[in-house]
Amino acid sequence: MLEIIQEILIDALGVTDIHLGTELVTLELDSLDVIEFIMAIEHETDIDIPDELFEEFKTIGDIVNYLERMKL
Repeated sequence: MLEIIQEILIDALGVTDIHLGTELVTLELDSLDVIEFIMAIEHETDIDIPDELFEEFKTIGDIVNYLERMKL
């Protein structure tokens, strides 16, 4: 799952240094970037991420953990 998120961020935003501990605030995503990021994750994984849940994520690892739990 981390690889999927890394690819999305590289393709969409040009962000290259992404790891599980990367804090989302350091990515400096504006509201449109966040929407596009969520939509890309949902498209690539076929997993829905409710907006209110995404707001609770603090790191890339939080997103990866959620996606892995939902895949089970």
